[in-house]
Amino acid sequence: MERFGRLDALICCAAILQGAMLQAEALDEATFERVLSINLKGTFLTVKAALPSLRQAEKGVILLMASEAGTKIPSSSLAYGSSKGGVHGLAMTLEAQLAPHGIRVHDVCPSSIATPMRIENLVDRAGPRARISSRRAPRPSRRRATRRGWPTSWPSWPPRGRLRAGTIFTR
Repeated sequence: MERFGRLDALICCAAILQGAMLQAEALDEATFERVLSINLKGTFLTVKAALPSLRQAEKGVILLMASEAGTKIPSSSLAYGSSKGGVHGLAMTLEAQLAPHGIRVHDVCPSSIATPMRIENLVDRAGPRARISSRRAPRPSRRRATRRGWPTSWPSWPPRGRLRAGTIFTR
């Protein structure tokens, strides 16, 4: 605020994934609360802190990172899916409240992205007997890549960290 004088956009991407592959009765309350505290409450508090500046500008956009886990598909973690479903609900409610003030709210619900958090989750799911290979799969042919609609000029395959599939909810 001091440097630019106003806030035009807020992008909030809070996430931890804990308690993967645990049934509800095996998931301890502390883990459930920690995940909800960071993923949902942290998102709420970030938005709450930004609102005075966004209202003052009488325009702006809030972009919240939710997940398809908890909105369209089940998650490997009850806590994570619940928290990201909550972020989706928060975005819908905020949109209704803030639209009259010229503030747009959107939530992005990506599918699987190769982030360190996601990779750690996959390793946990594989179990202790899984073999992890540092070798990459061979790159598909140019024709196949083009048919999929993926650019063939990316330096690595698959494109690490790039959004592969997901949903952007706009209202």
